[in-house]
Amino acid sequence: MIRCVWGLFIACLVLPAAAQTGGSEPKDAAGWFQRASDQMNLRVFGVASFHMKVTFHAFPGIQLLDEKKSEKERGSEILAGDGVYEETWASTTEWRREVTLGPYHAIEVQFGRVRKMQADSDYEPSRVLMLLDALLDPIPHNILNPDLGDTRFSWKIDRHTDEKVPYVRISNNRFGGAAVSFGYVFLPNGMLVMRNERGLATGWQDQIVFAGKIVPRRLTVQAMGNNLLTAQVTVEAAGKVDPAMFDLPGTPADAGMTLRPLYKYDTSRWSFESQSASFIESNLSSSSVIREVVDRHGVVRDAEIVYADGFGNLDGMLNYFRKMTWHPAEFDGSPCEIAWDWFHVHP
Repeated sequence: MIRCVWGLFIACLVLPAAAQTGGSEPKDAAGWFQRASDQMNLRVFGVASFHMKVTFHAFPGIQLLDEKKSEKERGSEILAGDGVYEETWASTTEWRREVTLGPYHAIEVQFGRVRKMQADSDYEPSRVLMLLDALLDPIPHNILNPDLGDTRFSWKIDRHTDEKVPYVRISNNRFGGAAVSFGYVFLPNGMLVMRNERGLATGWQDQIVFAGKIVPRRLTVQAMGNNLLTAQVTVEAAGKVDPAMFDLPGTPADAGMTLRPLYKYDTSRWSFESQSASFIESNLSSSSVIREVVDRHGVVRDAEIVYADGFGNLDGMLNYFRKMTWHPAEFDGSPCEIAWDWFHVHP
């Protein structure tokens, strides 16, 4: 993994004493992943109710768009700017999430067995997905439970010291080199401080302890050293919660209509019709990773570069990806949105 991927977390390794939780060291990678997930998961039965507020800034990233072309020719732009996310959690069956980013505004609630959602669009912007992924699933479900995915990871555990602070790095290079590898960085006490997924680096910083759980007060998502998302997090006890805030007018939401990011292993029936592996191999002259979001109608949105060791032909490839035709992914029989990474390792 390139230096800039690891560099974002170094300044955050010296943490407040209140966050220095520990326990015996896990015996394997699975143990490290499970302990970190347990430490950071506020949304489980028995945890104290809370109110969380996140102020964030979304950056456009690298899209290599030709400004001389029309908006239609250039494809979808990534929604950027200042945003706010608020969550009130009373229990596993009573919670409310609300997010605003520019013109996009959505509310999702759970009350008993009924979940509802209101949104200005049936498309959740890419940066909203990144934020909620970092908040809700710091360790992805398929890493915690390998049976969910179609790939078995073989993890390598290394111990390092940077600026006199020891840390543990767990990584996997199964897909061919640093450019498209997966990696996680932990403090020796088990605290997760960084995750890298094929060049998309998420950092959890300035942690505190709330109700026995670790909560980062800052989040950072980067690609090639460039900020894609920065966020400030506050959390407090919810106090007395009015049940009316968990109700929305209208009918229950379809399964695929949700703010919670969904992943390949959650979904079914997704497929693409116009992608050609031979075309990609013959037109990319560098190792690279392109991230795109496919909406509930099978339309490619927010395609961007998250890793490249050279930019030859990437503008043309981004335009190619934007024109791809997909059968929408489905979650419990309902069309849903997923993020997808295309990676190419140049010999």
